[in-house]
Amino acid sequence: MYGTVIGNITAVLYFFLYQCFGIILADLFFQKEKPLIRVLIGSVTGSFLLQWLPALTSSVMHFNSGSHMAALLLLTLLTAASIVVYSKKKKKLDLMLFHWKDAVSAAGPFLRNNAVITVLFVLLAVLFAVLLHSHVLLPGESGLETGQCTYGDMNMHLGFITSIAGQGMFPPDYSILPGQRLCYPFLCDSISSSLYLWGCSLKLAYCLPMMIAFLQAMGGFYAFAFAWLKDRAKSVLAWILFFFDGGFGFLYFINVIGDKTHSIQEIFTEFYHTPTNFVDNNIRWTNVVADMMLPQRATLFGWAVLFTILFLLYRANFEKKTKYFYYGGILAGGLVMIHTHSFLALGIVCAVWLFYDLCDRCAVTSLSDRIAKGNPAVPKILRMGVIFVALLSLSMLRNYALRYPQKDHTSLYLAIGLGGAALGAICILVLLVRLIVRKQVLPVLKSWGVFLAIVLPLACAQLFVWTFRQATGDRFVRGQFNWANLTDGYVTFYLKNIGLVMLFILIALVFSGKKQFRLAVSGLAIWYIAEFLGFQPNPYDNNKLLYIGFIFLLIPAASVMIDLYRKIRPKILAVAAAALVLVICTVSAVLTLGREYVSNYQLYPNAYLKIVDYINGSDIPADAVILTDNNHNNAVASLTGRNIVVGAGTFLYYHGFDITDREQDLRLMFEAPESHRDLFEKYHVAYVVIGAEERGNYQIDEAWFAENASVLCEGDNNTLLLQLDL
Repeated sequence: MYGTVIGNITAVLYFFLYQCFGIILADLFFQKEKPLIRVLIGSVTGSFLLQWLPALTSSVMHFNSGSHMAALLLLTLLTAASIVVYSKKKKKLDLMLFHWKDAVSAAGPFLRNNAVITVLFVLLAVLFAVLLHSHVLLPGESGLETGQCTYGDMNMHLGFITSIAGQGMFPPDYSILPGQRLCYPFLCDSISSSLYLWGCSLKLAYCLPMMIAFLQAMGGFYAFAFAWLKDRAKSVLAWILFFFDGGFGFLYFINVIGDKTHSIQEIFTEFYHTPTNFVDNNIRWTNVVADMMLPQRATLFGWAVLFTILFLLYRANFEKKTKYFYYGGILAGGLVMIHTHSFLALGIVCAVWLFYDLCDRCAVTSLSDRIAKGNPAVPKILRMGVIFVALLSLSMLRNYALRYPQKDHTSLYLAIGLGGAALGAICILVLLVRLIVRKQVLPVLKSWGVFLAIVLPLACAQLFVWTFRQATGDRFVRGQFNWANLTDGYVTFYLKNIGLVMLFILIALVFSGKKQFRLAVSGLAIWYIAEFLGFQPNPYDNNKLLYIGFIFLLIPAASVMIDLYRKIRPKILAVAAAALVLVICTVSAVLTLGREYVSNYQLYPNAYLKIVDYINGSDIPADAVILTDNNHNNAVASLTGRNIVVGAGTFLYYHGFDITDREQDLRLMFEAPESHRDLFEKYHVAYVVIGAEERGNYQIDEAWFAENASVLCEGDNNTLLLQLDL
């Protein structure tokens, strides 16, 4: 778990070899892009290949050092072949590496021209690095510690990482549900397993890919925003408002709203009483850094790839760089098992962009555009009316649900959600048929057709092998409405959760130009689907879709904010107003990040760590099943990679599993082992851990275990690792 010097060096070298090869590939393909864009795309490519190439070779050779050397060999051959092809085409190999002196000389002017985003980028990256260090397996006096946001999900991810690397089975099974294939998007964890395999510390294997992914996500977002807006100030503001998102939750802690019993100090002392995550007061719109990217690895790695794909597809579709569809298609096709929600959101975005592309090719104009020829104000009036009617309808639907909570409305929501999606699909098909009849479909086939021809085979293979095997039953793809709203009206909920930015989003939807509005419709489409359809047992997880929709609404909102700022006179008034708005929009996020900085909780007690160290250093088989409690912070499951009978329901239930029977069997094995010896054989249990967690949750027949098992290791507080003698 703690690694060796050689292991750490080998893992770091292996990781950065992929980064270097990825940058070379991007450098060859995107010669006309700016150097930093090529580095961004290349870094994303390197991480993407480190997730996928070892997965492919491990499917044949198992997950081991041999499969990873084979993957590296494949990457080397791929890069060499790309260089050969490029050299023949261009007659001369021209890489950024050959122009490093020019890059150094250009660094000064670049930093001066991009000083604000550079400083913000560095500061947020440093903060994220500090939070990673303090939240991931931080040694403390009584054990390993963590922060608030990683107290839950990190345990599951650590277990995936150690079990994939330790057991070598590929495709992997759940170590917390042996015998069940792991269908969760595990590539966000296998990238760390690939490093842990070489003997580095678990903390380094966990943190290094995350840190790079965070840099990729920050850079990808800015690149996409700048490609869209073509304005540095607007792009910087959009970047700030996304990474420091938060609503009016801070007002609860200065006693402006609510029951006036809270204080600022409470934010830094209580568990999840933050201005962006305070369920008691229906604050659910969390900060993306503190509650999405830091604890939820799949989201972080998914966004790292998604933002770059959006940049590529924007350039491909709106700027007619058609060859970008090829590269974007490969990245998009591999996104399913990195982050399925990001893939779904990307599919919705592509459908909207394809729809508008087809409208243009078919010369279809909207009613507002036709009327606008006579009066340019009409489209804005129509948009305002549509927005008002939509918000009124959604509010009425929400009030109806609150008034009759006993009624089951899921069928209605499902019909609305699927009906809207079906209507959109029909419109696209009608436009396609129209182009086919006109014999004008060839340009679409060369662009979107090529993209889909790459994406669909890659994505379908993953969906049918993994995702659809698990995402079945009425807990997946069902009707729901208004996401995680518990008590508030529709508009009230989003106003207090998203804050002042929501008002600027509404203004942008009314007054933005045609191009900006079309892009914003992508966000509205995602929002529509996420508001009426649930895609997992936990309704809250739809925020993984909503945040992507939020991006497409936030960017035009930032544009409107900067436009208003530039019109305010005198300048001192504009600066004061901008400062006030910026503080109101970001103060909740700043307080939440401050809470994460000071948060500290014990995760794995020393008593269990001694057992973990023994298991990791012993000859206990990598696929051995150990009888332990199924607490979510189970040190054995997370840190040894061995199997346990059943893991925490907080993980497995939301992955679609009913573990009631296993939990009952777990209790019987602890409390009545003599009369249930068959269960030990059924679950292949050969080892038992008995410590404070087990004694606190079960009336353990310790006399039976003393007679039928031998002690292998004894930790503090009489924590025992036993080997059964059955």
